[in-house]
Amino acid sequence: MERRQMEDLLRMCGGMEHIVHEQNLELRRLQHMLGSLQASEYDPHTAEKKRASLLQEIAKYEESIQNLHISLTKTQRLMVSVLSDEERNVVRLRCFKGYRWNVVARRATMCRSKCCKIYIVALNKMCKAWE
Repeated sequence: MERRQMEDLLRMCGGMEHIVHEQNLELRRLQHMLGSLQASEYDPHTAEKKRASLLQEIAKYEESIQNLHISLTKTQRLMVSVLSDEERNVVRLRCFKGYRWNVVARRATMCRSKCCKIYIVALNKMCKAWE
């Protein structure tokens, strides 16, 4: 994996909890629609089509949520196993929190250039370990 791809993956993981939450809400809405689907509202053929469509949508959301959890878990394990505490902190602040470099440097209590170097080293380590 290239460094840019790893950076994109980490940024995606930073917002993943929100995405999973939104997908869970949509999944519940679809399940509720499926549960409240009454055959009396539609002719049997139309009701069966609607039911099949809802089941297909539910399956897509369930698979998407599962894939997001797998990616998040793999990324977190990789960060814990490969990176030092300092590297993990810089990556977390930059990718998960989305802070600009000056805020990352202030929160990590080091200069901006050192944070950038640590970040690049951390991404390289993660790219190497990913393969």
